[in-house]
Amino acid sequence: MDAYYKLDTLKKEYIQKKIYAEDNKYSRNFKKFKGEYKKIHNIYEPKLREFCKLHTIEEQRPLIVKYFCESFTFESLANRSKNLVKNGAIDRLLSGEFRSQFEYSKSDIEAAGGPAKYKLLNLFYANKHRIMPGYYGQIGFEIISKAAIYKFSHEAYKGSSAQKKTGLSHQQYLTTVIVPEIACWIIAEDQAYSHVPTRLAYLNGKLFKWGAFGIVLKDAKTVSLFKLHLDETKKGLIPELPYGLEIEQAISDYLRSIFEHTCTFLSRRIGKEIDTNKLRFCLPVPDGWTEKARNTMRNAVIRAGIISKEDPEDRLLLVSESEAIALYCETFLVEYNLKPGQNFLICDAGRFNVNVVVYRKTVDNNGKNSLMEEVAGDSVISGYTTLDPHFRNFVSDNVNLFFKNVKPLTDRELDNIVDIFTNDIKPRVCHPSNPHYDKDYIIIPLPERFDETEYDEEDKLFVADSQLHMHPELMLSEIFDPVINQVLSLIDTQLKRIDRKLDAIFLVGEFGQSTYLLHKIKDKFSTEVILICAPHRGEMAVVRGAVLMGLNPQFVKQRIIRRTYGYECSLEFDKSLDPEGLRAVDQNGEVYCNNRFRSYVLKGEIRDVDYYVDISFKCYYSKNPVLKLYAYDGNPDHLPRFTTDDATKKVTEFEIKLPNLPGKGPNDTVVIDAKLYLYQTEIKLEVEIENIKKIYTGSHKKVDNMPFIGEIR
Repeated sequence: MDAYYKLDTLKKEYIQKKIYAEDNKYSRNFKKFKGEYKKIHNIYEPKLREFCKLHTIEEQRPLIVKYFCESFTFESLANRSKNLVKNGAIDRLLSGEFRSQFEYSKSDIEAAGGPAKYKLLNLFYANKHRIMPGYYGQIGFEIISKAAIYKFSHEAYKGSSAQKKTGLSHQQYLTTVIVPEIACWIIAEDQAYSHVPTRLAYLNGKLFKWGAFGIVLKDAKTVSLFKLHLDETKKGLIPELPYGLEIEQAISDYLRSIFEHTCTFLSRRIGKEIDTNKLRFCLPVPDGWTEKARNTMRNAVIRAGIISKEDPEDRLLLVSESEAIALYCETFLVEYNLKPGQNFLICDAGRFNVNVVVYRKTVDNNGKNSLMEEVAGDSVISGYTTLDPHFRNFVSDNVNLFFKNVKPLTDRELDNIVDIFTNDIKPRVCHPSNPHYDKDYIIIPLPERFDETEYDEEDKLFVADSQLHMHPELMLSEIFDPVINQVLSLIDTQLKRIDRKLDAIFLVGEFGQSTYLLHKIKDKFSTEVILICAPHRGEMAVVRGAVLMGLNPQFVKQRIIRRTYGYECSLEFDKSLDPEGLRAVDQNGEVYCNNRFRSYVLKGEIRDVDYYVDISFKCYYSKNPVLKLYAYDGNPDHLPRFTTDDATKKVTEFEIKLPNLPGKGPNDTVVIDAKLYLYQTEIKLEVEIENIKKIYTGSHKKVDNMPFIGEIR
């Protein structure tokens, strides 16, 4: 903030000299005094404009990188301020419908302390840090004031709820409430995204905090990263949930909290309650999630009260993250002008995982652009946050090596060091060829007991004045490169599977915004791929793509099937192949083999997204039958015969509720016609029984002693 305070000092000096000159207007030295303040003004004004507009200024980068959009101009600030005013921002403040974070009651002002004329200013400046320089400075203040004043008249303010509550004058309310509040709203719009941590705090088994909370009560139990429990590849790597908490409940509590918060925010913003019954919900899920994980997510949404079991199945879409990103790239990256027939690889480098997949741009039967998956995707457990444990272990190991006879770094001390790495060091790391590359040593503060090590000028790692000095080359080779090499290997594997040239690589996700990662990918693949880029605001690709998927769920026309799917059924008994233990005889004396595995789509096949298979079976009209679905990840040329095979995994089961059929008795058979869809990322079942249709999606748990599905016709 040094630049800001220097400007503030210049401004104060300018005002003092201007007032002094005006007070001595008739003095023979007036021209001299006027020249002095004009000289300062000529220095101050350009610096102020540069400071307010230049978002890449290094002194401010740590603070403004989260708040400023690259396209910010004072012209756009004026237009956006006017739009907010026209849309009722001031009306909602004056009516009390929305309370500003800068608005204080009369009692608040009286309790602020200090001389009377400074009470209000003390309160205002206590909150001024919420507004970043650039939007709010001398120029921004004047722009927003002009936009607000035509709507904020003396007549509008007089007698309003805001005036009665605060007791402020018209000018005071304008300068200390309306202007900074509008500035904050515009800042919020320009924030790249607000990442809400997946954290919950429970006290006595009940949720009492969620998201970005700080220190909690000693008796409270915190839960974080619980979504990772749904990734079956991470079993054993994630701590168990406290209080015997189920993963579905934790996710449900989190979704409910963020949903209620979002509805409240939107209601305040648009000035009326949100009719949630008219909303469709799209949740992007990792491509590698199993059906069990997806079913858990759907059940958690229902449990949170966001949707109900009776809602149409497409009110909640669980969409593939890679498909959402592909749609985002196709929709927003028009400047790259990919033509039908060209293909592109998406590298989604996120916080915990890196996923890569190749899509080809096509044209559907209606002449509209669409996408098809060309190569099945790959993923690796790696990402932006995996850099943190690398750095933590590196610091711990080397400090212990330097100071063998000193108490090692504690967990809390290491946590503080990693925080510095995460917030200050990691975002600045770039390739040596980058003009912003800093050759100076990276300095990491250590506790005072680690004073100094012997070193010379050639050392790339040493301790001096209780600070760990680390050469940037060491940061790249020891911390970043091991993680980035995994990404490069993943991309290389995809390229080897393509039988033709790749046209483009799009790098998205939070880690995908790393300029160093982008440079490394270009270094390795630029001779094979013409276009390699990290689209602007690529960290928003999944979220924005999910919204687009909600509007157009079938933009991606074809997928590569990642598993073989089948269902459990009873088929004719074969003495030479079927064990006696699975033999069953029905009421008509016909002999069947239970637990047979019948496939309906094979791993590696390319299928339309609306692909389905017709099946027909019969059962007795006594109890609701259950259709059990299984997956097989092995060679599709050698399918298992039975669902009891260790290689098969049950993915879901549907209890098919038999309708009321007059004249049917328990010993009568019912013919059930069904369509099994590979619906979005879930499996959908459409059942028809004597012209009565019903749709099932996700997990439908059976009750005890339900019969298996009978004969396949």
